[in-house]
Amino acid sequence: MKTYINTLIALLTFTIFATSCSKNDDQPEPTPIEDEKDFEEISVSITAAITPMKGNVNGIELKNTFADGDVIEIANTQILYEPSLLTSTDCAGKSSATFSGEIKVKKGASLTSDTKLSAVLKNSNTKTLYNNGKPITDVTEVPSLAEGLNNYSCWTCQDFNYNANGISINLAQNIVFVEIIIPFGAKVNMANGLATFSDAIKGKHFFAIPNGTTIEVSSINVKQEVNVSDNVFYKIVADVPENCIPGLFSIGENAYVYFSKGNLQYRPLDGAWRIAPLQYQRGINLSQLTSLGENYAQWQGEDKWTEFFTWGTWVEGGKPSSTSTIVDDFTNTVDAENNLVGDCAIGKEWVVPTYNEWDYILFKRANADKKRGFSSINEVRGLVLLPDDFYMPEGITFDSEKDINEFTLEQWTKMESEGAVFLPAFGLRFGQNFNPTPIGACWSSTMGDTPGIGRNFNYSNDFLQWDQRDKLISFMVRLVKKVE
Repeated sequence: MKTYINTLIALLTFTIFATSCSKNDDQPEPTPIEDEKDFEEISVSITAAITPMKGNVNGIELKNTFADGDVIEIANTQILYEPSLLTSTDCAGKSSATFSGEIKVKKGASLTSDTKLSAVLKNSNTKTLYNNGKPITDVTEVPSLAEGLNNYSCWTCQDFNYNANGISINLAQNIVFVEIIIPFGAKVNMANGLATFSDAIKGKHFFAIPNGTTIEVSSINVKQEVNVSDNVFYKIVADVPENCIPGLFSIGENAYVYFSKGNLQYRPLDGAWRIAPLQYQRGINLSQLTSLGENYAQWQGEDKWTEFFTWGTWVEGGKPSSTSTIVDDFTNTVDAENNLVGDCAIGKEWVVPTYNEWDYILFKRANADKKRGFSSINEVRGLVLLPDDFYMPEGITFDSEKDINEFTLEQWTKMESEGAVFLPAFGLRFGQNFNPTPIGACWSSTMGDTPGIGRNFNYSNDFLQWDQRDKLISFMVRLVKKVE
């Protein structure tokens, strides 16, 4: 006996009993007629038992019993004249039931242990249930997992096993269902031969996909082939790290970061570090800077925060509260590419982008010039950066070429929830003196051409440019977390 085992799918077992009428030798041979049938009808009975699908689908019950109207279609173009439907009168709610009907065997063909037939499960009440027995060949988005299971499941079989009690076949689910939850926009690629899907998605999405499809979301380091032999349901969830904005920014080929929710800030009073609670929040209010040159030392002993740092003082062992204007008072270690060495004092999971990484975000990623623009949020000016895949909230517009995009707090809250980043233009500090100029400046973690300077970029409504400035000048620092 030959058996054909499909190792990729869970099993649904049937037993087929075939009978045919014998010929009476006493009867005369019939006279051939022109419309004689090209097939012989044979009565068939099948005892079918369902093996439940594998997988946890969040409380949705997977199919483990037959439904009212379930039928089995048997086919083989070489042996059978046409596909035949086998029906059952009492299969509903049962995990095992008998299906019967007639199959049409072609003249000259016979059912033997070498016969390979196919079988699919259909439903006679609705063509949408089980996709009318047709396996999907492309990635299909479905409104919900429950609807996907009902309408796009496909129970098929290519393997028949012949034994002394009849014929048994293994028929099983061959469609995989995937739930993808991404709180920010991200590119998702799915491929399986001709079945392809490539698009940026956000939020919760459900898909019915052919077995063996590979799902790739490079921005969160996901690459997985889904297979019903392991699970009929897969769930891919991208979590936003703590204290980060829900948007992904590429810093190179297949390399991504999340931005912190605000600027890095330091409190000299007790040496505490924090991420600013709001992207547009100053450590020092403008009311405290009544004139240029407000003395830094005057409030060092008070409960106040600063977001201005000389180059490299944000790492462990740095001197973030120093007001020295002597270069030798600040020592830093850099690597072979002149990038700062050392863990951030607020936590080693945070880093300051290098020159190359900032340059990629600002100028080199896809459509970089369309994803940045000088803006005003609640009358605080600065540079807005949009993530790689951004969904503009309804009723809000952003023009990268506009002199200033003005947003209310309500509008900005919606944009921020979609991953928008704001780099405020808070000016700078040199030694003990603050200069609250409306120009913004951020450090990179890359040293300049000589040890006494660092690389930074400046921005206003008129320009966005790279610069190299004396390490003793204090600029803002924005942290990121890399997607590992």
